Amino acid sequence: MPQMSQVLRERAIGMLTAGMSIRAVAREFNVHFSTISRLQRRFREFSSTSNQPHNCRPRVTTPAQDLHIQHLHLQDRLRPATLTAAATIGLHNQRLTAQTVRNRLREAHLHARRPHRGLDLTAVHRRNRLEWANAHIRWRLALWRGVLFTDESRFSLYRADGRQSVWRRVGERFADVSIVDRVAHGGGGVMVWADVYYGQRTQVHFIDAIFNAQRYRDEILRPIVEPFIHDHHLMLQHDNARPRVASICTQFLEAENIPALAWPAYSPDMSPIGHVWDALDRCIRRRVPRKSNRAKEKKQRRLEERAAMDAVCAKVDAANKLEDPLSAMPVFKKYDRNGLNLVIECKRVTALSPDTVEWAYELTRANMQTLYEQSEWGWKEREKREEMKDERAWYLLARDADSTPLAFSHFRFDVECGDEVLYCYEVQLESKVRRKGLGKFLIQILQLIANSTQMKKVMLTVFKHNHGAYQFFREALQFEIDETSPSMSGCCGEDCSYEILSRRTKYGEASGHAHGGGHCGGCCH
Repeated sequence: MPQMSQVLRERAIGMLTAGMSIRAVAREFNVHFSTISRLQRRFREFSSTSNQPHNCRPRVTTPAQDLHIQHLHLQDRLRPATLTAAATIGLHNQRLTAQTVRNRLREAHLHARRPHRGLDLTAVHRRNRLEWANAHIRWRLALWRGVLFTDESRFSLYRADGRQSVWRRVGERFADVSIVDRVAHGGGGVMVWADVYYGQRTQVHFIDAIFNAQRYRDEILRPIVEPFIHDHHLMLQHDNARPRVASICTQFLEAENIPALAWPAYSPDMSPIGHVWDALDRCIRRRVPRKSNRAKEKKQRRLEERAAMDAVCAKVDAANKLEDPLSAMPVFKKYDRNGLNLVIECKRVTALSPDTVEWAYELTRANMQTLYEQSEWGWKEREKREEMKDERAWYLLARDADSTPLAFSHFRFDVECGDEVLYCYEVQLESKVRRKGLGKFLIQILQLIANSTQMKKVMLTVFKHNHGAYQFFREALQFEIDETSPSMSGCCGEDCSYEILSRRTKYGEASGHAHGGGHCGGCCH
C-alpha cells in the first residue's frame, strides 16, 4: 500500500488530537482505517509519526499500478518495458525505470523471451486445421505409410541459417578470429525439393530458377512423382502453394489417377518432412563452412597488411637500436669547409648531457619562437621541451675544437602513414656558422642515414612564411611537397601555415603511393 507523507501523518494526528474518530480521519485522507489506527498507536508509543528504521526500500508503485502494468503487457506481449515506464507515474510523482517494470512483470511470472516465429493464422485457418486433424485422428499407421510427403526448402551455401555464437575473451570483439565475414545476400543458397514416405525417399531435385506450375509439372510430377507413386501405390501430399494447386497440375494429377491428400492452408508444421529438413539443416551447421573467394581475399589482404606493418616496425626498431648511425660513414664525422673545422656526432638524447639539450632548446626558441607565434600552432614551451627530450629523439651535433655545440638536427625513426621514415624535427644553427654549407651538410647526412637504415624517405615540416627555409629545402635540397601535406591531402588547404616536405631514398622510390592525413608532430625549419 502507498505510504502517507510526513505532512499528512502530522495532520492526521492533529485531527485525532482534536477529537475526530479514526474512521472519520481515514475517510478524510482516503485511506484504510487500520492505517490511521497504526499511526495513532505508533505516536502514543514513540511520540513520533516517522517510520521505524528498516532495510526495505519502499515500493514506488501501488498494487493497482502493478496490475495495470501486468495487463498492459498481457494485452501487448511485444510491448517494451521502456514504453510502459515512460507512460506510468509512480508514487509521489516519481518516474518509473524500465527495470522497475521488469521487476513487476517477473513478480507476475512474466519473463522476456525470444518469441517463436510462426505463421500468422486467422480464425479460418485454425478452424480448417482443427477439422483436418479431427478427420485424420483415427488414421492407422498403415494409412500413413501410404502417403508420399513432398516439400522444398532453401539452404545457405556459405553459412547455415540460424544464430551463431563465438567464444572470445574480453577485448577480442574485433579480433580476426572473432569476426564472421558478412557476405551479400547470405553468400547465396540452393533450393531443393524432395519427398519421403515410410522408410524410403526419392532423389533430391535442385531448383535453380523461378519454380512455376509448368516447371513443377514437367520437372517434379511427371518424371519423379508419377512413376514413384504408381510403383508403390501411394497418395500424394503437397501444400497449397500456387504452383501446386494450379489447373495444369490438378488436371495432370486427375489424368494420371494420382490421389492427393487434402491439406489445410498454412500448415507446413503438420507435415513430417519438416523434421527431415531440420535434421538436414543441423548436419549442414555441423560442417566446416567453406568461405567465399571474396572472404578469403579479404583475410589474405589483412594478413599481408599485418605482415607489411610488422616489417615496417621491425626496420624502425632496428634503426633505433643502433649505437651510432654514423659508424659506417666516418668521412662524414668531420666538416672542414668554408673556414669551419667541426666534428659531427650522432647520439640518442639519453646519451647527451642536460646542458647540451638545454642549449638545443634555447637555440630553437631564439630562432623559431616568432615564427611559431605567427602560425596557428603558437609557441608552447612545455610541449616543445617534452618533444626535444623524448626518449625516441636522435641528435646530429656539430661541435668545434673546444666541444662547443654550434649546430644540431633533431630527428626520429618513425612510421608515417604505413611507411618507415626518418622525420627531421629541427635543423638549427648558431648565427656565426650560417651560410657556410653546414645546414645542407647536416641534411645530406640525414639522407645517408635514412638510406643505410632502409627508411623510405626523409620528412620534415616547414612554415610557409619562413621563406628562406622553404626555398632552401625546395630548391637547394630538392624536397617535394609530401602527399600527407595539408595542401595535397585537402584537409586544410591554403589555411594551413605549413607544408610537409619529403625526399625519397632508394628504398622508397618504387613505392610512391597515396596516403591520407598529415603529420602533427614537431617542426623542422
